[in-house]
Amino acid sequence: MSSEDVDNMNNETASANGEASETSSPPNGVADEQLPPAEAEPEEQLPPPQTHETEEALENSEDTRPVVELFVKAAVDKFRNGGCPTCHRYFLIFFILRERGLVDLVVTTFLPESPPKEVKEFSNGKHFPLVKVHKGYDSNGQDMTGTECDTIDEIETLISRFDSEDMLDRRQSPKEAMAEKSSENLYNKFMQFLKSETADPTPLIRNLEKVDAHLRETDNTFMVTDHLTRADCYVLPTLQHIRVAGKYYKSFEIPTELTCLWRYLSNVYETDAFKESCPADREIITHYDSKVPASAKKLMLRSKLMGDQRTFSIPSEVNGC
Repeated sequence: MSSEDVDNMNNETASANGEASETSSPPNGVADEQLPPAEAEPEEQLPPPQTHETEEALENSEDTRPVVELFVKAAVDKFRNGGCPTCHRYFLIFFILRERGLVDLVVTTFLPESPPKEVKEFSNGKHFPLVKVHKGYDSNGQDMTGTECDTIDEIETLISRFDSEDMLDRRQSPKEAMAEKSSENLYNKFMQFLKSETADPTPLIRNLEKVDAHLRETDNTFMVTDHLTRADCYVLPTLQHIRVAGKYYKSFEIPTELTCLWRYLSNVYETDAFKESCPADREIITHYDSKVPASAKKLMLRSKLMGDQRTFSIPSEVNGC
């Protein structure tokens, strides 16, 4: 993913962060507004809300392992994570670090109109994501206690302090660079397609073909290797948003001819990291409501938005790779 594409994603995220109302772990209230629902499709239901208590994590954590609290934008139900793609990216990254035994992870959802007290101590709470390290040491033995991050650059610097081969950036790993290059501009092309009145999908499809070609050439389960790494965390939120919002607003489907891309998504949907971090379809749809032309919007009763389905299906006509 190019720096331009990342900037575009972060800008889209920032523009969506002034909506809603209340907070914390568990977060409180959302404004009653008319919002478009996801089209009915028999998909996987989200698990019951998880209660992640910082105090419990601090008590149960090993003495030196960092306890990382990730603050992300809340969903309509005020408990789960919302449709912010940048929040999803870092949820994936820190979940993978947790799976590798490098951190203990606490995820706290809140809405910008009422950030929790601990957020106000180091941020205005109007943008996402945010990170605070409550205790622990990095891979070089340096104390990380009290480290606070309220910018993407600060979060990236924090991630670099963990000695994880899975989180090497494109400057450190040729394989990572190749994987990221295959998806650069994907989010940018998706946003152009979503905002366009003409709705020509050709540039978007060409960029999806690049990802498919990369997966075909490398023959890996995931973007870099046979387990999730940094490159996957960058491309997956975009692919899921293309599937859900692209279909809802533009009736767009990822072509079934892109068999390696579909195989990749099938593998991703089986991972704990994606199952835990992926927002509900309604959250992804709501994220783009103010970004699409009026002609693309579908006005329906807000009550129909309350389902928690997520699109994890794979078309039956996809065969092989």
